[in-house]
Amino acid sequence: STKKNKSKKQTYFSRKELCKKFSWNEKKKIICIFSHTLTDENFVMGKRLFKSNLYWLQTTLKTIAKDKSVNFLIKPHPQEGDYKTPTNTIKEFNKLGDLQHVKLIPKNISRISLSKIIDVLISSHGTAPLEYACYGIPSLVAGRCKFNYLDFFILPKKVSIYQRQIMKIQQLKKLKKYQIEDAKI
Repeated sequence: STKKNKSKKQTYFSRKELCKKFSWNEKKKIICIFSHTLTDENFVMGKRLFKSNLYWLQTTLKTIAKDKSVNFLIKPHPQEGDYKTPTNTIKEFNKLGDLQHVKLIPKNISRISLSKIIDVLISSHGTAPLEYACYGIPSLVAGRCKFNYLDFFILPKKVSIYQRQIMKIQQLKKLKKYQIEDAKI
């Protein structure tokens, strides 16, 4: 059963518990989409594949809807609720309809849980790819990050290549020991 971390009010889920909650096959990889605030930092690191965080999220959601070879978790940005915008990650997620292989992440799931549950991370930019690389989790990103020079991100040069990478994301392997050490440093 789940354990509560009282100091941060986060809930620990094992991979088995999460798969049971969503009726997922435990043998399938779990990919987490780390969303962003949809109006903030659109060009913080310069050139990127998508014109905005919203367009990135919409394209990503449409693409993952087609890939039933893996299971997807959608994680809204923690600060997204601070912005009064016409749309947000949850509203965009709801447009997909009820897809068995795509679910919104449980509220208050602990970061430790995620580090033990997910196999790959998808993000537009930001620090999550670096943070989870410390656990050996590879990332597909759609824009430059501060740490792109390190050898553990996949950063396609075109939107079409980004979409193809999603469709074969189950092939990504855990990062190598030297990549994990680089991320930690």
